[in-house]
Amino acid sequence: MESHLNPRQHPFLFAFISILVVLTAMLLHSTSLSPFVLSLLNYSTPYVRNARTGVSYRGTSTNGVEHFQNIFYAEDTSGSNRFAPPVPCAPPPGTIVDATAAGAWCPQGLGGPPLPFTSPITNVSENCLSLRIARPSNIDSSAKLPVLVWIHGGKANEESIFELLKKKNPGVRDNIEFFGGDPGNVVAVGQSVGAMAIGLHLVSYSGTQGVPFQKAMMMSGATGTNFNIMSSLVADNTATVAKSVGCTQDDPDSPATVDCLRKIPLENLMDTSVKLARQLRPPFGELAFYPSYDGDYISDRPSVLLRKGAFVKGIPIIGSWVTNDGAWYAQPSISDDASVLESFQTFVLGLSQSSLQRLLSLYPLSNFIHLVSPDEEATADYYRAAQINRDIWFTCPVIDFTWQYARFGGDSNIRLYNMNQTKFGPILQYMGVPQWHVCHLSDIPYLMNEDVAAGGDNSPDQQSLSALLSGSAAAFAYSGDPTISRGRTFKDWPIAYSDQSEQALSKECPKDLSLYVVGGPQGSGPASMSSGTGGGAKSEREKALAWEQVMERCAFINSILDEIGV
Repeated sequence: MESHLNPRQHPFLFAFISILVVLTAMLLHSTSLSPFVLSLLNYSTPYVRNARTGVSYRGTSTNGVEHFQNIFYAEDTSGSNRFAPPVPCAPPPGTIVDATAAGAWCPQGLGGPPLPFTSPITNVSENCLSLRIARPSNIDSSAKLPVLVWIHGGKANEESIFELLKKKNPGVRDNIEFFGGDPGNVVAVGQSVGAMAIGLHLVSYSGTQGVPFQKAMMMSGATGTNFNIMSSLVADNTATVAKSVGCTQDDPDSPATVDCLRKIPLENLMDTSVKLARQLRPPFGELAFYPSYDGDYISDRPSVLLRKGAFVKGIPIIGSWVTNDGAWYAQPSISDDASVLESFQTFVLGLSQSSLQRLLSLYPLSNFIHLVSPDEEATADYYRAAQINRDIWFTCPVIDFTWQYARFGGDSNIRLYNMNQTKFGPILQYMGVPQWHVCHLSDIPYLMNEDVAAGGDNSPDQQSLSALLSGSAAAFAYSGDPTISRGRTFKDWPIAYSDQSEQALSKECPKDLSLYVVGGPQGSGPASMSSGTGGGAKSEREKALAWEQVMERCAFINSILDEIGV
């Protein structure tokens, strides 16, 4: 790698200023060891042997699930490996790897969990590029079961995964067969920035080099979530960090600056970068550092690449958003247009005055007055701002990405869902933010089919909804169709863009789309949305969606992508 600090050439290295890389993998299934090795080991402990490398992995077993943790796929990223492409690693043949304990968190802000239902950050190290693999017990290595790789979110400055995506990592694909997985059936599942990373991977190198997965789930995110991709913001913030730790004199891009940053103690570097990110983007520091245009991995703005058909094709996609995805981007007490605009102008830097005024007119205050509740300290302008943020950050990018992907020959097998229920309700009440409702992150515990700690709602109804969404994901992994599991159809989840006519695909934005609503007052089920008022009878679910005016609002937002910088 060239040793200089230019984000236009090495955009993903700059995510490392605030966080290096971690990948959490949810994979499926098993193998066996030779009789000689088994004779030396405890039979009650699960082991997997990689027949290609001769390396064995010792895991743990709990409730019918075997776990293998802290399996390194790259070397320690400290020292000369800091701000450099990951260096693949492999233990010597015959090594028995202790995979019984969790690995380190990658460098990020320390302290308690940012939200009560998220994990505290404790063990932080630059030696963190490792996998966690889970599989059912007693599955043979020949099972060839689908592989789900979880790419978590984290605001591009906590728990991110970008460098892994820049250099296609063959670790999962080449080695999962020994755990019983099918290397030809890998499903990338990403949430928020994780979904954005999947989208960037699909447009990487203008689609010429393929991707190491065959299906994708993009939850609350797409390439359009990565604002200002060609701006100097990341370079400027990186230079500020370098100057703050005493690593730049006149030229922040010099090799000497990089060498200096590699020698700064990790704690100093992280403290400086996290403080800067949270100062610039309170409270969490979103997108102070993020992938930027480099003319190589990102050869143009992703929105332009999509419209050229310059992306990896043939990948079935599930895209989604959450009803109140934008809930935490505004203060509940705001009460004027300026505050509404400020809630997203912190992140979206290039909007013209005419675009800002058009946004305000598309989200008139009168549309949100009915949401004000005497039980919540939130104004109509708060709900207005939250809806604009949801659409700019999440809903409209998902629609634009999937529509252009279908439109220019990517794949017609695209499904969308809207998560309209949360297990976080009691926790949000306790936090004093009941107005967040079905907020960002809400669909994760349903997908994972897990209870929520810290007082979450884990009632039987919620468990049923978990089974629905996690079952859909499993069905999608098996068949590419979230409605069919081993030949059994169990829900009516329509194709998002069923009209594939030449006339329909000639339009810059879709006129109609279909999706599956998960949970909510009207219950789970299919629904359609159309631009304009439409005609004919609508279900209660569709009437509720019509209030959001998604098609009209996203048609405008997705027409100003050059201003948004995506």
